[in-house]
Amino acid sequence: MIPINRISAIIVLASIMLLQDACNQAKEKKDDTTDAAMEMIPFSAGGNIAEPFLMTDSSNNVFLSFIEKRDSLAELRFSKFDGHKWMPPVTIASGTGWFVNWADYPKFISNGKNDFIASTLVKNGKDTYAYDIKLFRSPGGALWLGPFDAHNDGTAAEHGFLSFAAYEDKILAVWLDGRNTQKKKNTKAAHVHIGSMTIRAALFDYMGKKHAEWQIDDRVCDCCMTALCIGPTGPIVAYRDRSDDEVRDISISRLIGKKWTSPRTLHADNWRIDGCPVNGPAMDANGSTIAIAWYAEVNGKAEVKVIFSEDGGTTLGLPTRIDEGKPIGRVDICMIDGGNAWISWMEQEKIKLVRLNARGEKSKSVTIASSSVGRSAGFPQMTRVGKDLLFAWTDDRKGSTIRTARFNTESLDLKP
Repeated sequence: MIPINRISAIIVLASIMLLQDACNQAKEKKDDTTDAAMEMIPFSAGGNIAEPFLMTDSSNNVFLSFIEKRDSLAELRFSKFDGHKWMPPVTIASGTGWFVNWADYPKFISNGKNDFIASTLVKNGKDTYAYDIKLFRSPGGALWLGPFDAHNDGTAAEHGFLSFAAYEDKILAVWLDGRNTQKKKNTKAAHVHIGSMTIRAALFDYMGKKHAEWQIDDRVCDCCMTALCIGPTGPIVAYRDRSDDEVRDISISRLIGKKWTSPRTLHADNWRIDGCPVNGPAMDANGSTIAIAWYAEVNGKAEVKVIFSEDGGTTLGLPTRIDEGKPIGRVDICMIDGGNAWISWMEQEKIKLVRLNARGEKSKSVTIASSSVGRSAGFPQMTRVGKDLLFAWTDDRKGSTIRTARFNTESLDLKP
């Protein structure tokens, strides 16, 4: 028989443990969703999942693609959001020779008419960063065909940081291309000049046929994400450029007719850095208004800024700084209500959100979730779902999983 006083002690201890567990759960909930406008949406797709990518097509269908890893096997999968919950995931492709990277994650696009293209990266040489962009297509989303190549240069070099946009009845793809960084074949010289990373674009149909290809810029930063959207005068791309003296500011170029315009500096941050910061821009358009968000370090201080163009990228306004003093970048942007832009970024371990317009009117910022500054946490994603925003991010605190949440945009008012 257990003594009465010992039973009492056990009950008290159990009560303390339950109370502590409840406090921990409340703290985790507070850390992850600090605003009443947030609704967590369960997402389950197996064990080790990461590298999420969100997109909304022209018919307002919302999709999430991601990578699931099982030992050396990687699977590219996707799920559709039905407005309330995620549908069971569908496998696009799998392989063992893939290049799975926290920053260079796969992309997914739909034309809104049940045609799909998805990308992944496959190793093409012994070097760590030698890989190709492989594309898969699907007429319906169930059966996936491919792969086919985004590029056909045949070099064992880096090809990645792809962006997609539905353009007319085709797909425009933009990527960083390392074909010029390779040594020339059959050379006996001990020191051979190695060229620069370039940015290229190509136009595909949904059958995988390439209709055009361009080089946009012959010297760009090596591993920052690209951004692409369609404005009223055509496509516009934003990317981190690279000058001869290692200034790596954001540049833009527009496709006018069949020719890309000469690269133009978005804003002269004059960020001189000898290595790639792995922090690219984000961009979205609504009518003639285009908004671009980016991270830079100005005079040794980290900043996240946003700039608007109200004429499709022909002219640019002045930048507005939106961070709170300690940003690490990893920006995303979404326009869902006229000229207002919603910008997410990471402020240390917090995923933050703010609303901004071209007049500089800004809402208060809110915390969407707690994340990690480590590479395994990747880049938080954001897309529109109706008048709301849908978020996805990698939770690396206990293994690797993906969490998603819906945010009510009517909860944030602009302030002059």
